[in-house]
Amino acid sequence: MFNWFHNQKIITKIQIGFASVAIIMVGIVATTIWQTKEVKSISDRVVDLRVPTSQSSLMMLNGINHSLAALRGWMILGKDKFKTEREIAWNEEITPSLKKMQAFAINWTNPKNIERLKIVETKLGEFKRFQKEIEEIANTKDNLPANKILLDEAAPQANILVNNITKIINIETKQPATPKRKALLGMMADVRGTTARALANIRAYLLSGNQVFKDRFDTMWTKNIKRYGDLSNNQSLFTPEQLKLFKEFSDAREIFAPLPPKMFAIRGGNEWNLANRWLGTKAAPTAFAIKTQLDAMAKNQKQLLATDMKDSKDRSDSLVTTLWILLISGLGLTGLFTKIIVTAVKKPIEDAARVQAIVENAPINIMFADSKEFKIQYMNPAATETVKSLEQYMPVPVEDMVGQNIDVFHKNPQHQNSIVSNPSNMPIHSQFSLGPETLDLQVSAINNSEGDYIGAMVSWDIITSKLQAEKRSNQLAGYVENNPSNMMTADENLIIRYLNPASKETLKGLEQHLPVKVGDVVGQSIDIFHKNPEHQRKILSNPNNLPHTSLIHVGPEILELAITANIDTDGNYLGPMVSWGVVTQRVQNENAAKESAERELQGAKILQEKVDSMLTVVDAASQGDLTHAVTVNGDDAIGQMGAGLSKLLNNFKNNISQIGKNANTLSNSSGGLTDVSQLMAGNAEETSNQANVVSAASEEVSKNVQTVATGIEEMTASIKEIAQNANEAARVTQEAVEAADKTNATVVKLGESSIEIGEVIKVITS
Repeated sequence: MFNWFHNQKIITKIQIGFASVAIIMVGIVATTIWQTKEVKSISDRVVDLRVPTSQSSLMMLNGINHSLAALRGWMILGKDKFKTEREIAWNEEITPSLKKMQAFAINWTNPKNIERLKIVETKLGEFKRFQKEIEEIANTKDNLPANKILLDEAAPQANILVNNITKIINIETKQPATPKRKALLGMMADVRGTTARALANIRAYLLSGNQVFKDRFDTMWTKNIKRYGDLSNNQSLFTPEQLKLFKEFSDAREIFAPLPPKMFAIRGGNEWNLANRWLGTKAAPTAFAIKTQLDAMAKNQKQLLATDMKDSKDRSDSLVTTLWILLISGLGLTGLFTKIIVTAVKKPIEDAARVQAIVENAPINIMFADSKEFKIQYMNPAATETVKSLEQYMPVPVEDMVGQNIDVFHKNPQHQNSIVSNPSNMPIHSQFSLGPETLDLQVSAINNSEGDYIGAMVSWDIITSKLQAEKRSNQLAGYVENNPSNMMTADENLIIRYLNPASKETLKGLEQHLPVKVGDVVGQSIDIFHKNPEHQRKILSNPNNLPHTSLIHVGPEILELAITANIDTDGNYLGPMVSWGVVTQRVQNENAAKESAERELQGAKILQEKVDSMLTVVDAASQGDLTHAVTVNGDDAIGQMGAGLSKLLNNFKNNISQIGKNANTLSNSSGGLTDVSQLMAGNAEETSNQANVVSAASEEVSKNVQTVATGIEEMTASIKEIAQNANEAARVTQEAVEAADKTNATVVKLGESSIEIGEVIKVITS
């Protein structure tokens, strides 16, 4: 076993050691996690279920008591704040606690608690309804039925009784004093007195419920009945006005008499105060029923809590014991593996230390980066000292460089990473500028003892004094800046990075038509110049599409663009470079020449068609066919010529017709020579005259044919002139085409200049 371990690679030995320690750690941690999860499960049940359930029960109970207290306050004092308090008790205590308990019930372990919660839910609905009914009736007349009878029925009649008997007495005092009237006045006084005292005792009894006041009422009302009877028996002594008042008194007394027993019966019963009655018979018993269920649930939760706490304590004690055992075992095994591993790696470490000393004291600048994350792992003292002189140009301080990724030195690190990640690309020789200095780098692959690539070593030196490229770069930069052509460049993301002064000056004249100010163009995407930039992006993002020329409109002006690809020395596409100019006038001239040529050609075509039509008619006439009509007309020269030719042919046709008629006449005359020979001389003379007419007509025809021939010659001359004009238009068009070719040649030259400028920019940027 140990021989096998001894023969393994160093990395394998270290891996075995760490794997062994890791296995021990995994065992310890797994055991700890397993037992901790058990304890956590119990703790979570206590914290998230038992305690919150008890708290919610207590909160609900407090809310019930709160709502009852607020309800009693409303019943006693009738102030609205108690109604608000009762609403708060329901919204902030009872209802939230019920919802929490409903959520907790999903994880309850005792089914009886779930049944209790259902009872509580039902009872809470009843409890809320009872409280609402009590709240609505409290502090209303309906709450005290006896008082309602007193106020609505008895009081109006009592008022009539007292007022009328008083008026009767007042009238009686003005009557003559006689023994009978004096006795009558005494009866009236007794009736009024007993009525008033009876009413007072009614009110006192309704307020207090004290039986004494009811007894006093009975006494007073008995006297009132007797004295009222006496008074009724002596109505004969009343004046008419007294009789009228006594009649009203009697009617009111008849209505009033049955009301006191009803009020006493209600006040003496259980329903005299409905709010109190409902509170005692509905709300309070329901609240007690809810409390009973909540108490049972709380008691059960306390028992479950005690059980869970005991279980948690037992498991915690077991976990501590297990951890001690695992700790002691782990320490022993770790010590054993540590001794084995240290013995195995001691010599390689000593060898590495010797190599480290050599590198530390080397007079050259050395830096090492790993092959996986490309992080700088080491810098020797010489490199540190050299870098200190360049620290102000570094992306990070010298003391922070170790541990940094090499990407901090590159704007586009993918290229460098792809090279360094493959040892077959090395060694690599490169130069780059850092501040005012130029560095010469030599990158070599570093392999471990097993031949595996582990990283790249960079040895470097400052070679600024050996390079003289800066002067040439400045000259080239000046050439680009002072180039009279309009130039701009964009990066691979199509962000505009450069405008030469000529471009800026030209764009100033177009600034009102640009989407941004000229000073803000650099840094903008080329998309701002296009409504639908996808097409342009598709062309410019692929260097294979370049060079490319196009015309674009900026306000009223037309710009011609010659776009070339800016390729670096490694063949990487850096972005498009554009040479451009304003060609509005040239394009307008080309369009005007093209339109003029098209108009001339169209006119020549129409003229040729008209001439061909007339030639067809003339040719038919020369063959003796006068049936063809001239269809050419109009106000121009050809149209007038067509009208004249049509008139000529019509005259010619009429003359021929007349000659035919004369010939027929001559034939008829010749047929009668045998019968009228004596008329031959006259007819011969007539015939001679007709022959002269025919001769004259023939001469006229000859003249007309000559006229037609002359017209044809004139038309031929016109056609030649038109052809010359067409040739002239073609010549102008050819000149425009030649001018366009020259312009295209100029654009091509601009493109070539752009390529040269691109090379200049590459030299500058490199």
